Amino acid sequence: MAKVISKVYGDALFSLALENDKLDTIWEEVRMTRQILSENPTFVKTICHPEITKQDQIKLLDDAFKGKVSDEVMGFFHVLADKKRLKELDAVLEYFDRSAKEYKKIGVVYVQTAAELDEEQRAALKKRILETTDYRSVELHVTVDPDLIGGIIVRIKDRICDGSLRTRLETLSRELSKIQWKAGENAS
Repeated sequence: MAKVISKVYGDALFSLALENDKLDTIWEEVRMTRQILSENPTFVKTICHPEITKQDQIKLLDDAFKGKVSDEVMGFFHVLADKKRLKELDAVLEYFDRSAKEYKKIGVVYVQTAAELDEEQRAALKKRILETTDYRSVELHVTVDPDLIGGIIVRIKDRICDGSLRTRLETLSRELSKIQWKAGENAS
């Protein structure tokens, strides 16, 4: 249900940003708001508390964000409060962020490697991703996993390219097990 809510409201804010030709401005405000919310989890708990009235929620939002975000974003916060959807605020803003990146053709790529990548390797990886996709730029998230032994795993959206040595060894091991099992079967 939360996924549907984040999509409905995230799409509404995204459409508003496009219609008013304010995508970059609203996107920056969304990122700033998410940063503020992540640094202040008690604020989120407070505005979402069941005993806090809608009017108090709006006052708290106004106190925290008025003058820092546009009237469109403030109005959007008021709609979320009015519709009792403030619990999903971060999910809605995250959905908006993903939509803006997709619209701007910014690829969000998650990479796992066995060792840290240097700047030259990162640049080569970004270049290769840009050559093989329709992205205009790439946001690279690299994590090191020594269990991979070697190689790389790249995830773009729901696609995974696993070129890790660990996976290759596991595949080889399964194939060898099949051969041993068949060889044992033929010996009987």
